[in-house]
Amino acid sequence: MPASFQFSCQTVPRRTCTISGDPHYYTFDNKVFSFQGTCTYVLSEQCQNELPYFRVEGKNEHFGNTRVSWTGLVKVFVYNETIELVKRTTGKSGMSMIVSTDFGLMVAYDISYYLRISLPYTYQNATCGLCGNFNNEPGDDLRTRDGEVVSSDVVFANSWRASGDEDPGCDAQCEGLECAGCTAAQTALYSNNDHCGILQNSSGPFAACHQTLPPQNFVDSCVYDVCVGGGYQPILCQSLGVYASQCQQNGIQPQNWRRPGFCEIPCPANSHYESQATGCPPTCVNPNSTQNCPLPVQESCVCDTGYVLSAGECVPYAECGCRFEGFYYRSGQTVILDEDCGRRCSCTAGSMTCSPHGCGPHESCSVDDGERGCRPNGYATCWIRGPGSYQTFDGLTYQYPGACRLIIAKEMGLSGHPHFNVITEKVPNILIIGQLILCFHPVFVETLYKLPFTSGSNQIRIFHSNTHSIILRTSFGLTVQTVWPHFVRVTAPVVYSSSLGGLCGNYNDEPNDDFQTPNGTLVHSSQVFGDSWREGSLASHCVENTVFNPLNYSSTEFCGILSSPHGPFTPCWPVVDPTQQVDVCVDILRRSKDPESTLCEVLRDYALMCQQQEISLGEWRNTTGCGKKNPHNFWR
Repeated sequence: MPASFQFSCQTVPRRTCTISGDPHYYTFDNKVFSFQGTCTYVLSEQCQNELPYFRVEGKNEHFGNTRVSWTGLVKVFVYNETIELVKRTTGKSGMSMIVSTDFGLMVAYDISYYLRISLPYTYQNATCGLCGNFNNEPGDDLRTRDGEVVSSDVVFANSWRASGDEDPGCDAQCEGLECAGCTAAQTALYSNNDHCGILQNSSGPFAACHQTLPPQNFVDSCVYDVCVGGGYQPILCQSLGVYASQCQQNGIQPQNWRRPGFCEIPCPANSHYESQATGCPPTCVNPNSTQNCPLPVQESCVCDTGYVLSAGECVPYAECGCRFEGFYYRSGQTVILDEDCGRRCSCTAGSMTCSPHGCGPHESCSVDDGERGCRPNGYATCWIRGPGSYQTFDGLTYQYPGACRLIIAKEMGLSGHPHFNVITEKVPNILIIGQLILCFHPVFVETLYKLPFTSGSNQIRIFHSNTHSIILRTSFGLTVQTVWPHFVRVTAPVVYSSSLGGLCGNYNDEPNDDFQTPNGTLVHSSQVFGDSWREGSLASHCVENTVFNPLNYSSTEFCGILSSPHGPFTPCWPVVDPTQQVDVCVDILRRSKDPESTLCEVLRDYALMCQQQEISLGEWRNTTGCGKKNPHNFWR
């Protein structure tokens, strides 16, 4: 060995894929595209067996504007573990959640919906997903799951929809920068130095970073985001922050660009803002973590003197939590442990106390939103469509054209699980649902909220699924989706079997006894049954009195396309009977003042029912004339 030879630590070359804003994807090979679907997608996955396996998935959600989406949940699958990084509404000290592995994968997700996936060059030519194939060729990054290189961002991204994603109606409604719909005047305004143009100002605070990180793509993304947000300053601040963070990741520190009244970062209790904070802040588990920190400096909320990070919150050292079986839990935290949810453990005064725990007969143990617990192992769905078509949890289809307030699904006090009551208010003689009211003990949801909304206890989440769709999800498994103007989907877990009432039936797998009134009497008339579940008066204005359009809408030019063997809906026939749906469609169109545009809405409803059963219908909108060029089309 030569005398001059020495061992030394070398920097391992890496590549990073970033997802930011609403959302913009920068692949490992620096291909840039924007995609607005709200499903769960494979962001990056190891596709060569000789390397350690990993998979990173991201769930998008709408945030304030239904034309765009943001990454709201990140899942990391590695070493037979599933790690969930969840965007919460509560404040946390520190700016990022980081997952790091011994083979070089690093996933960082921060409070501004900014996600970074970093890999060493050992994974070159070995990845797939929305982050691309990491082969230094951006031209072939839009490679679908089937191996085809396509030009459409939407086709590419939809091919990487994660398995098990059962969220109907989460497809992208527009493609790329078209989603913003910015005018020339808006583009010019948001490109100036008071907005996104500050990123490329040669004498501005980011100038030092220009040579290493050309700003043009970031400016374009920023203008897009700010335009969609109508000039909302927090969106501008987020876009500027993404570029600043990228600069810091490359070892370049921008000048101080935040100032009083502009993009200030409010920090939670017992912490303060620093523009060049350590990437390894002291924690209860490792109070000396700043020593030999391998991460670059970053802006962050830093704990005040005398405080330390405990599960994202700054607490006095004396209030640190519990280290237990290789994990850390904050003081006062209660968790369910073991693969079978066999223990319920609580951290108190630095000590973990456990007691036996088990799941019920209709439950199984799983991890959801980062928490292990007992969850239902089955669900049933009730559908309400048009002026009065119902399909119960047990599959019974019937007609009841009643209006006013109607109890759709109600827990009758027999299950031992959280009580709920879903009420719909239909407008007489009009094909719309006026409002949807949901009562949860002890929460009553009949107020106005800016979406997305999360209750303080995280028991209820309400968010846009697409332009006309709102989804409400509960921590106990109930999901309610409305798609205006005339579609409601209620999904209830099997733990409520035989304990429900309302127009959706009793959920006991016996459709023949679904017509039970509130006092338990079995009737045989849908009119009598429906009337018994009215909420309030049976006044005359609550009775439908619609003038029907006499035209025949059962032909293949209209509703008959659903049952046509030459139509696009045949893959769904085994799971959603087209004959019944043709009858529903005809009934809706006969009551409509604009049958042609209403037809597209009805076909969309059928497609949603198919998606609920995991049936893909391909480009049915183009086949039926309901494509985005249709001026009445819901999906435009």
